[in-house]
Order: sequence, then C-alpha cells, then structure tokens
Amino acid sequence: MIIVKPIILCLIVYLSAYILGKGFFPGIRNKGIGMSVASGICILWALFLVVCLPCIFLQKENHGMDYVMIGYSVLTAVFLLISAVLIVISLFKKKSLLSYDKKMLDRKEIIYLALFLGIILFQLYKSVFYAYSDGDDAYYIAVSQSIAGGGNSLYWQNPYTGQGIDIAYRYALAPFPVWIAYLARLFDVNAAIVAHICMPLILIPVTYVIYNAISLKLFGDNSTKRYMFLCLLAIFVLFAHYSMYSPEFFMLARTRQGKEALGNIIIPFLLFELVDIAQREKWHIEVENVLMMFFVCVATALTSVFGNLLILIVLFGNFVYSFIRKGSWKDRILISLPGIFNLLIVVFYILK
Repeated sequence: MIIVKPIILCLIVYLSAYILGKGFFPGIRNKGIGMSVASGICILWALFLVVCLPCIFLQKENHGMDYVMIGYSVLTAVFLLISAVLIVISLFKKKSLLSYDKKMLDRKEIIYLALFLGIILFQLYKSVFYAYSDGDDAYYIAVSQSIAGGGNSLYWQNPYTGQGIDIAYRYALAPFPVWIAYLARLFDVNAAIVAHICMPLILIPVTYVIYNAISLKLFGDNSTKRYMFLCLLAIFVLFAHYSMYSPEFFMLARTRQGKEALGNIIIPFLLFELVDIAQREKWHIEVENVLMMFFVCVATALTSVFGNLLILIVLFGNFVYSFIRKGSWKDRILISLPGIFNLLIVVFYILK
C-alpha cells in the first residue's frame, strides 16, 4: 500500500485536472496534447486558495484544516460535476470527444520523440528515487507534515519548535504546503512522500506539456523541429544547476515548493495564453480567455507572494501591448480584471 497509494493519488489528481480542464476549456486540447490537464491543475489550485485563505484568517482554536478538508472537497466535487455535465453536452454536440488527426511519424520524428521521452523518464527517476538536501524543507515539509499528521491550526505554530506564534503572512498568503497536506490527509499518505514523490510525478510532466504547446506556437506542424526543441530544452534542464534559484533546478530538485509551480507552470502558462491572444489577426478577448486568466491569477497567489507582483507586471505589459494592437477598452479591462485579486493580496501583505 505504501507504493499503491501515491500512484492512486497521482492518477486521481491527473484525472480530476483533466475533467476540469476539458469541461471548462474544451478548445484548449487543440492547443497542445495534455493542455486540459495543465489548465485543470490551475483550476484545482485556484479553488484551493479560495477555500484555504478564509480558513487561515478566520480559524478558531483547533479548527482550521478540518474546514479546509470539507470546504475544498465539496467545492472541487461541485466543479467536477459541472465540468462533467459540460463534457456530456459537448459529446452530444460533437458526437465524439476524439478528433485527432492520425499522422504517422517519420524516422527522425520517432528518434527525437523517443529521446525526449527518455530524458523525461530519466528526470522523473532521479527526482523520485534520489534526494536533494534543501534547507527550506525544514519549514515547508514540516508545515505539511504537522497538518497532515492531524493538526488543524494553520500557520499558528512554529514548524521548527511547535510553539504557538502569530500568523506569518509571508507564508500564510501562499499556502502551497497546505495543498500538499490536504492530499496527504485525504489519501492517508505521509506528507513527505507526497512532497518528494507525488509532486515530481505530477508537476514535471505538466511543465513539459506546456512547453510542448509553446513549441507548437514556434514551429507549427513541423514535428521534427518541435521534438528537437523539446530535446534541447530537456537537456538544458539537466544542466541548469548554474544557480540553486533557477526555475529548472527548482523543477528537478525542489518540486515540492510553490516557487517551482510558479516558475515552471504558472509563468509559462500565462505567457502562452497571452501569446495565443496576440497571434490573432485582431486583438480581442473571449470569455474563455477571461476565465482562464482568472484561474491562473488566483493559482499564482497559492504558489508565492512574489508571484502576485510578478503577474501584475505581466498584465501591465499586456495592457501596454493592447495599445499597439489597437484593442478596445472593453478587451483591455476584461483581460486585466483578474489581476485585481493579486493586487488585493499585495496590498494586504504590505498593510500587515
């Protein structure tokens, strides 16, 4: 069961993310294989933050994480149900979910694709079966473990000593370790196992899914160049220990930390969405774009407090770009509106 439970955990997270992404963003599958999962992960993170933050700041003695367990489980179930209904409706409209173009790969494409997949498997093997000693684990994993082990107080205890403290807003406003604790508690798995084994198995493939979608933007239908690009990218990740703060190093050695999700999933996904909008013949915003940006912006707040400021900078740059493309004020406001949530988080952090 020690091996089975983490595998079941990963599969259920993947399945939940796929259902959410497929239901709320049916067209995103055409932007790259696996993008339904990538968008679904952002939805899962956004839903968790919406539930977790009120529980942190309104918690009472011995009640905090128990409310998160109930609230997040119910909210996720509701969204999964809505998404399943949307998928069924889509089935009746299109009569099929499968609309793939069957195309045989030539020899070069097979070689590059096999090499790329082999490098990914090697990275997953090293990330799961080998350990990297990181001092931050003494805080983040300790927070997850104390909560997963049965504690209900959220950021009211010093993870080093166990003594009661005032809420540390720098960490409480980005409760990514609590999401790990939620998964550990839900599946009855040790939080360290979830952090060191399940997180790499979930987040590393999602990262490459997003980069595959980016390669489609760069090279279109030229699969040979796409797979060459992905191979070079994967090799670059292997040799990215030029700094312990590089996003690629976070991806392989510190996957369980929120900054990894910020640097390798949120930011690439955000830039992908903005480039997708910019490539249109006329710069305009659709309802699906606003909904996607909302989930991404809220998910950003879960990963890092600094991420809120970073996403505001990106949205401001996109706002300036809209003038170059002569977009309407309606579209400018719509695409910038989700950033209000991040602005409120920044203001709250400064005031506290």
